[in-house]
Amino acid sequence: MVLAGFGALSIGSLAAAGTAVGLHPAFYGALLGGAAHLGWQLSTVNLGSPADCLRKFQSNHQFGLLIFLGIVAGKLLLPQEEEDESREVQPRLIDMLRVQLDQP
Repeated sequence: MVLAGFGALSIGSLAAAGTAVGLHPAFYGALLGGAAHLGWQLSTVNLGSPADCLRKFQSNHQFGLLIFLGIVAGKLLLPQEEEDESREVQPRLIDMLRVQLDQP
């Protein structure tokens, strides 16, 4: 159950990051694939078998590849004008965080 919580937190954080930087919807397709991979790991792992745990751990490179390809696709598929707008998001987010941190 704890592992499922960490998986959900990971996927949720990646989705929030993709939204914050304005990635193309293709990113979310890859993220869905990553979520399915994590679900497969959790549903098939035998926690009593060190060999099976190692196999599942080693399959994390597939998860990483899915997310990486999603980020690349999410950036490359943006129209030029949206890409320019997405560059403006980061300074706005930083300013928002500064305002919230400066408040007593």
